[in-house]
Amino acid sequence: MSYSPPKRKFCYLFSCKQVIPLLTALCISNASWAVDWTGSVSNDWFDPLNWIPGVPAAGDSAIIDTIIPNPTEVNSSSTAFLTSLLIGDLNEGTFNIVNGGIVSNFLGSIGTNAGSTGTVTVSGAGSQWNNAAVLEIGGFGTGTLTIQDGAAVTAGNATIGLLAGSLGILSMDKGSLTINGQWLIGYDGTADVTMSNGSQVNTNSTVVANTANSVGIIDVQGQGTQWNNSGNLVIGNQGFGDLCICDGGVVNNWAAVLGAQLGSTGVVGVEGQGSQWNNKGSLIIGLLSDGSLSIVDGGLVTSQSAVIASGANSVSTADIFGQNSHWFNRGNLIVGDSGNGSLFITDGGTVSNQQAVIAANAGSTGAALVQGEGSRWNNLSLVIGQHSAGALSIQSGALVNVMQQTILGGGPALLEIVANGVLQTNQLIGNSVFIGTHLDGGILRANGNNNAFISGFLPGQLFLSCQGLAIDSNGFNIATDNVFDGCGGLTKTGPGQLTLGGQQAYTGSTTVNQGVLRIDGSLPGEVEVLAGARLQGTGSMGTAVVAGNIAPGNSIGTLSVLGNYLQLPGSVYELEINTSGQSDLINVGGTATIAGEVVLLRAPGIYTPGTRYTILTAQGGVIGTYSNLNESLPFLNIFLAYDPQHVYLDIERNGLRFSTAALTVNQFNTAEGIESLGAGNAVYDAISNLGSLYLAPQALDSLSGEIHVSTLGAFMEESRYLRYAAMNRLQQASSAREGLQVDAKQRHQSLSGVTWWGQGFGAWGELEGNGNAAQTDRSTRGFFLGADTASGLPMRMGVIGGISHSDIKVYARNSWVSSDNYHLGLYAGSRLASLSLRGGAAYSWHDIHSHRNIVFPGFSNAVKANSNGDTAQLFAELGYPLILNRVELEPFAGGSYVNVESRRFFETGSAAALNGRGQENLFYSTLGLRETSNVMMNNKLIIAQRLMLGWQHANHHLDPQTLMAFNSGSSGFTIYGSPLARDSILLDAGLLLQRPETDNLQLKLSYIAQWASNVQDNGIMGTLIYRMS
Repeated sequence: MSYSPPKRKFCYLFSCKQVIPLLTALCISNASWAVDWTGSVSNDWFDPLNWIPGVPAAGDSAIIDTIIPNPTEVNSSSTAFLTSLLIGDLNEGTFNIVNGGIVSNFLGSIGTNAGSTGTVTVSGAGSQWNNAAVLEIGGFGTGTLTIQDGAAVTAGNATIGLLAGSLGILSMDKGSLTINGQWLIGYDGTADVTMSNGSQVNTNSTVVANTANSVGIIDVQGQGTQWNNSGNLVIGNQGFGDLCICDGGVVNNWAAVLGAQLGSTGVVGVEGQGSQWNNKGSLIIGLLSDGSLSIVDGGLVTSQSAVIASGANSVSTADIFGQNSHWFNRGNLIVGDSGNGSLFITDGGTVSNQQAVIAANAGSTGAALVQGEGSRWNNLSLVIGQHSAGALSIQSGALVNVMQQTILGGGPALLEIVANGVLQTNQLIGNSVFIGTHLDGGILRANGNNNAFISGFLPGQLFLSCQGLAIDSNGFNIATDNVFDGCGGLTKTGPGQLTLGGQQAYTGSTTVNQGVLRIDGSLPGEVEVLAGARLQGTGSMGTAVVAGNIAPGNSIGTLSVLGNYLQLPGSVYELEINTSGQSDLINVGGTATIAGEVVLLRAPGIYTPGTRYTILTAQGGVIGTYSNLNESLPFLNIFLAYDPQHVYLDIERNGLRFSTAALTVNQFNTAEGIESLGAGNAVYDAISNLGSLYLAPQALDSLSGEIHVSTLGAFMEESRYLRYAAMNRLQQASSAREGLQVDAKQRHQSLSGVTWWGQGFGAWGELEGNGNAAQTDRSTRGFFLGADTASGLPMRMGVIGGISHSDIKVYARNSWVSSDNYHLGLYAGSRLASLSLRGGAAYSWHDIHSHRNIVFPGFSNAVKANSNGDTAQLFAELGYPLILNRVELEPFAGGSYVNVESRRFFETGSAAALNGRGQENLFYSTLGLRETSNVMMNNKLIIAQRLMLGWQHANHHLDPQTLMAFNSGSSGFTIYGSPLARDSILLDAGLLLQRPETDNLQLKLSYIAQWASNVQDNGIMGTLIYRMS
């Protein structure tokens, strides 16, 4: 019978001594039986002959402390359950879980006691080692765990390199590790962790190099390799911690600290394209001790906010090196919070954050170096030396971009921009006497408009070294009156405008390379303006060489050159003048040598011929001339003139008369009237300032006052309404039918007593233009009242009076007239045998109000006038009434003489105001036929229709005319109005209405019209007749 030793109780007292509370779980309150591996038969875990006393059961603790003759192995989807598993307890042990084997235990320990060596390999898809409570790799001894080829290991908590002198090694190659609690990498010993080739690690919180003697080293490498740490990550708690993320590896965690406690060191390197370290929370590099972050060759680090050198004893750095290397902070970045912090962005690296502070608190130091083409630091705002010594150096084509303000605090603070380094900001502010700058070949670039782009610096703080500074306005308008000092020069680059005020003290030259330099202060040295650039302002400079554009003033002003002035061929003098005789001026204390051209910029307004502008003076004399002035006007000569010390711009009237541009008689006559005014008159000067001959006809028409003349024609046309009213009344009263009366009694009554009648009318029409005068639109409305009688007389005689209102408009001339009209007349009619003779005379008074808007380029005024006019007329006709079958016909012939006159008017409102007096008279002859007949007659209503159709011929000239003159003293000139009609057709069609029982009351409604080739008129009349017996 073989001997089987009794099971022994086992308690891991060494683990109970550790300070980590979770490790108290290593002391099993109910002691488990220890089972020892012998491997005497094979490497099969499940062979009882390989164990003493037998295969471990679920409540046992297994100890693998020998590799001879066979190591231990669980494979082929076998599963082992036990309380604890120790590999290398006192000696050397090896344990393999392969080919889908599964081992589950409460505690797992590799290299448990001093001098021991334990090795565990978990390999193959489906292979698992599950540690419910604790996994310990290198307790006192040396422990190695390899997870590869799809195998998985889990643990509640895990420690690698537990105690001093221990060594824990974790090697993962396409393996999986999950730790649900805390992970200590180098608790008091040394830990070496490698994750590679797509391995996946999921942990909660991790501390690397926990105590002062500990060392923790982690490599996360290769595409697809990822460590997800859902809690915080500490690299170097009290010892030395090193994390390397390379070749596409990825680490994700919440917040991270490098160099947490005094004496510790935390180092993180993120290397290569695709390598990432993502911190959802903050990243502290050097909490109380030293930390170091390096991002190289395309690595990426992200964090919510970041601090470099947080504690007073911390000396910490961040180094971002190489193209595509990027540190992205969603929040703020502090370089030197209370310690000594350094930030290096070189060879194409990039850092991005919101606000950045260099040397935040008292006692700290902070320095940032951004160096090399493609290197970039992006900030929302930046403070250098907030409360302690801070420095920023931008070198060799690197860019620091600050969207808002860049502030040099009272730390002291130093800003260095050298060797094509670029600071791009919205504003650079000096905030203390303890600041300095080193500007030597760098570029200061604007990213927005700012009138205080550089502000708060005291004299001597903006120092230009030998290579000077370029200020790039970058398409914006920026300004400063802070003083630059030093031996270097200043270069203005980029589109947009830079305004320099103050008494500048730098002795180097100023070069305007691009855009606009506005000098409103003084520059002691030379200013050079390159082709395509522009110099302007009201300040002064030592000397000037201009190959581009020069424009004194900021509108009109003087730019001074204390020494010599040289303007090269191809350059442009942008000369601005105004109507008050003011102009730009280049005032030169030395010699002015000029070439190039002058481009004239005329302010809106009217320029007086005979004006001279001084545009350049030179105490030492003027050498050379400008090329031809690029300015010409039809009626003005604008040219340059010279004397030994001056250049002038002269404006003179040329020999081309205004009437040369006229296309019509009115335009010609108006032009000649304006010509007589002479220079200095606003109208004369306005026409002389026209930019093109094509503008002159419209301007001359607008000035002609044509509305006044066309008003005469309109009154001439409207005179017929009074004639119609009187003659129609006489014709109706003398009718053989006496209107609607049909018996002798009624006829006898018509010849006695007084007849009162009233007529309201409204009409509208137009006088078409003829190319010289424009179309006149007119409308009128009014009322006539008349009374007549035939008692005791061989004829009927009457009187007529009335009022009316006329609106007359000439839209093409932007002018109109309104007139209130008052009328009085006499009329009479008699029967001579079978003939009817009628006639009358009338007089009308016109109260005229005119308004003209005169608008053409360079001139806009309104004038108006209140004046009077009158119309006198005589009229007569002879008719031959006939009655044919109850239809009355009357052929007739008539004539009228009309004289319309406007009293002299005087417009007011501007120099374009006119005065004038006009008269028009015409003799009208008329032939026509009248017809009257009843269309309905019953005991309720009698209706008769009346029709007149005639032909009217006008004798004498048909174009009204008026002799005009400008109030300011021109010679007289004749203006013609819209022409009247020579021959026209007349129509009067209406109805008479009467109730039989009221034979003394009649109502007549009529439509009247006149048609001619150039005149149209339409109107409506309503007449009420009341006969008193």
